[in-house]
Amino acid sequence: TTSTTGSAKPRLLWFLFSCSSALLWLTAGCWKLLTLWREILKPETTCRSCSYAELLPPRSPDAFVSRNWKTEFRFFFKAIVRHAKETFGDAYLDAAYWICSFAVNQHNPVIGDLDDSPFIQALSYESCKRLLFVMDLQELPLGRLWCLYELWWAGQNGMPIDFVTPDAIINRQASLSMEGEQTIVALQNVNPSEASATEARDREMIRSAVDFDKVRWQVRRLVST
Repeated sequence: TTSTTGSAKPRLLWFLFSCSSALLWLTAGCWKLLTLWREILKPETTCRSCSYAELLPPRSPDAFVSRNWKTEFRFFFKAIVRHAKETFGDAYLDAAYWICSFAVNQHNPVIGDLDDSPFIQALSYESCKRLLFVMDLQELPLGRLWCLYELWWAGQNGMPIDFVTPDAIINRQASLSMEGEQTIVALQNVNPSEASATEARDREMIRSAVDFDKVRWQVRRLVST
């Protein structure tokens, strides 16, 4: 089953720092997150058929991460650290980030209805105060319908939203690098109607629940302030 409570509340920066040995960093750094799951997380959890988070001490999430499975692990790692340092200051190593790849049982990813999904359950935790998107220009998260739904839900529920790269929290920083400016342009040109999902049922549920015109306006507002 999909795990969203108890030990599925991971200290994910703890995972990244404790498990990212020099060998893992050199070997897996250039891997996509999907490859990281296949090569490391899946073998580690196969015997128990559980999420990786269920192998870690339980923690409530402080923030929710939305990402694309095709993003490079090294890029992802650096973006999370950037966000943690700027958001939590000296306590950043103790911050808990909820990430689907680690917190959902990928051996049996039962989603159910939208509001019962592990994503919305995690976002609904009282401790979860922010939603952040890891903004890989090559593999934009907002090209995925689930990421758009998470954005929509956060907007409807007044949750702060951040767009993050290894160099900056895009919507919080006044002066941006060229990559940051390119990220702004990519966000302003997001076309939700072209977003996809693996499962046909998920596509139907999300498309019927979300006003894509409002999502487009929401994104533009966030990066224009």
